[in-house]
Amino acid sequence: MLSKDDSSSDPRSLYEEARDVARALAKTKAFEQSRRDRKRVEMLFAHLKRVLRLGRLRLRGPRGAQFEFTLAAIARTFAGSQSWSHGLRRSR
Repeated sequence: MLSKDDSSSDPRSLYEEARDVARALAKTKAFEQSRRDRKRVEMLFAHLKRVLRLGRLRLRGPRGAQFEFTLAAIARTFAGSQSWSHGLRRSR
């Protein structure tokens, strides 16, 4: 039988100490900077996935993802230049 002094009757979660550490880190300037950087990267990924229809990465690993995004950027540049040159042909 458990007594009232037993630590298992403590209402705090088992992970509350880790949460306290995370809360303390969240108040630092370095954390705020990393949040801003992460947000920028996430917005670029969202743009590539939505606009360029790059929904799922088919190549594995960081190098594969880098290669796939490089190809997508080249394709985007090529598509943009084609629409630009197509506009020039119309104006003649």
